[in-house]
Amino acid sequence: MKTANIVSTAMGVSLSCLLLLGDPWHDFAYYTLLAFTVLAWVGLLIGAVKEEAAAKIREGVWLSCGSTAFQLYALIMTGHQLLAASSFIVSAFIVSAAFQKVDIPTLCAKKSAYCRGQAAYRSGLHTNPYDLDDSRHQDWWEGYQASQASAGKEQDHVA
Repeated sequence: MKTANIVSTAMGVSLSCLLLLGDPWHDFAYYTLLAFTVLAWVGLLIGAVKEEAAAKIREGVWLSCGSTAFQLYALIMTGHQLLAASSFIVSAFIVSAAFQKVDIPTLCAKKSAYCRGQAAYRSGLHTNPYDLDDSRHQDWWEGYQASQASAGKEQDHVA
């Protein structure tokens, strides 16, 4: 177990305890957890859960599950159900993204690449709607064309 996992778990448990203690620590813990949740959403949406970050999450997932459960309990018991729900959802999304086997581009990058390709296709600049900067799309397109060509040859032999 790495020190970073233990420190982050200790911070989560400490903030949850401070939340349960009441004033004045309650406000400090609430706003700190709110900031962490917002940062988690931002990190998730920009695609920060890749390679090294995903490996670190996978290493310490079982330790952080207990900490997250205690944090959710503390948030719910102190009347912060909305923050608890948001924290749970972002935690679940981050863990699922860390365990994904396929490298999926971030939402923003995928949309912009798709839009650029479609705009170029509609304007007549390219005949391939998947002719994008990303080589994975080009490889897919070439593989698709090859499979269509081989399927056409097989149908010629059958007929």
